[in-house]
Amino acid sequence: MEYKDLLTEAAKIFNDRNPKYGDMRISMDRAAQIATLITGIHLTAHDVALVLHAIKLTRMGNDRSNPEHYVDGINYFAFAGELVTEQTCQEDEPSMPHINTAEIAARFSPQNPVDGN
Repeated sequence: MEYKDLLTEAAKIFNDRNPKYGDMRISMDRAAQIATLITGIHLTAHDVALVLHAIKLTRMGNDRSNPEHYVDGINYFAFAGELVTEQTCQEDEPSMPHINTAEIAARFSPQNPVDGN
């Protein structure tokens, strides 16, 4: 698929999904609020867009020829680019700390998975 076709498809998907799912900024902000509650780490809408882009990159390992990965990745990266310009106005915002996934997993996993407690 040529780059202009990928860009055209990315814009088409965005335009098709925006009326269905609502404004991207609102969705990303809500996801950031939920992720902040889950992790205890302040995350922004920009952070969420980058994480979604990272997920697309990991999925490419299974099938690099699937154009969907590239199209969705373009949109998530474009969202991040748009959101970061809005976020830079809030310069007093602390930068995102290192995420300790082992600590987060331990916080949300059962204390004793064998007996279900």
